[in-house]
Amino acid sequence: MYNIKGISTTLVACLIVCIGQAVLAKFAEFYFRNAEASGTPFTHIGARELRRLGILMIVIPTGCAVLAEIVQGIIIGFMNVMADKWSDLNFDNEASIIVGIMFIVGSFICGYGAEVLESRNKAQEQ
Repeated sequence: MYNIKGISTTLVACLIVCIGQAVLAKFAEFYFRNAEASGTPFTHIGARELRRLGILMIVIPTGCAVLAEIVQGIIIGFMNVMADKWSDLNFDNEASIIVGIMFIVGSFICGYGAEVLESRNKAQEQ
């Protein structure tokens, strides 16, 4: 027997997480579109955008997971939903944190590459 209230509660919480992931995907699209337009990821602007994307990759999923857990708890409390397998979800986001850290590290590499390209271009001009 399925508990419709429990399933509805879980779907609302999952919707919050999905909205956060959609926002994050839009920021990623901006970064990759700009990197493609410049022809290289080794620009100072690209490095800053990648660093920002890494920070957002940590903050947005964590915030959405916390918000989803809070909303799920409130709805379960108000609707008097019995705890079942549908309403007992845990929103883990370790993967997003690891990818965010990788983006931040990658931004430092891209920043260094931008400096190398600048120094090479200055040496060729002289």
